[in-house]
This record gives sequence, C-alpha cells and structure tokens, in this order.
Amino acid sequence: GPSYGSKGKVLLAYEKNGSSKVCVRFDNPVLEGDDLGGLSVENHSFFCS
Repeated sequence: GPSYGSKGKVLLAYEKNGSSKVCVRFDNPVLEGDDLGGLSVENHSFFCS
C-alpha cells in the first residue's frame, strides 16, 4: 500500500457499506497498487479504509 503522507485524489467512495472504503489515485506508484480496470494509471490507485 501507499506510504504514510502519500498524496493523491479520491476517485471513488463507498460510504454506505460497513467497511467504508475509498479509492485514491496517488501521484506516484504505490506497492500493490491497481489501475481500476484501466480507469487509472497502473499501480497508482489503492483502496484505503
């Protein structure tokens, strides 16, 4: 996942479920990052709780 202090932009927010996660597109690649099925740059997105 991203390092503490990494900067990015919230792309998706899941507020109605019990786990309340957000998907953030980070400015720099993150370890084990995602591309949201082609909606983001490879390894720049991550689901954060």
